This record gives sequence, C-alpha cells and structure tokens, in this order.
Amino acid sequence: MGYLKDIKSGKRKKPDKILVTLRRNSDGAQAVYEDQHAKLEDDHWQFCWFAHNHSCDCNRGSYFAESAGEPDPDHDCSESKYSVIRVETPDGKVLFEGDDRVENPYYGKVS
Repeated sequence: MGYLKDIKSGKRKKPDKILVTLRRNSDGAQAVYEDQHAKLEDDHWQFCWFAHNHSCDCNRGSYFAESAGEPDPDHDCSESKYSVIRVETPDGKVLFEGDDRVENPYYGKVS
C-alpha cells in the first residue's frame, strides 16, 4: 500500500513538521529549514537527514538557500559544505543538537 493510502486508512500518521538548523560551513551562516514531510513515529527523519538524500550537500544547499532567501547554489554531491546542527519540533522539543559531520546520529563518530 502506498503512503497516501496508509494515511487515509489510518495505518500511518500524517507527516510531522521538524525545524532543521543548517550551517554553511564555509562562513558559519545558519538557516532554519522547515521540513514538512518528516515522520517522527519511526525515526525515519534520522535516516533521511543523516544517511540518505537530505544528508548530501546538493540537497542541503538547496534547503539552506530556500530558508535564507538566497539563490540555489546548485552544488555537486558532497558531504562537507553544510552541517545539521539542530533538529527540533515546532513546540521546542530538541531531537538532535551538535554537528552531524563530526558525530552523525545515524552512523556514529565521523572520521
């Protein structure tokens, strides 16, 4: 069954919203991206942000630019230009705080 069918049937909750603070590592600038498609019920957000598509600089650069009102930088794939430094729910519950390029909550310490 697809995701939308699961929601309609009550098997899955609607997506949650999380606030992801991104840091552009070249200058330390920060921007808060509102992820409206996160799923907190099974910690899928961790996989997305720390191990999958949202962990790549090509996507993080776009999210940062959108949040900061800047043009999309159109980065190649890499993993050092942007860090996630905080993830929280809209009501202020902190889900992650640190630097995921140093201590990745999904994989552990980064060498």
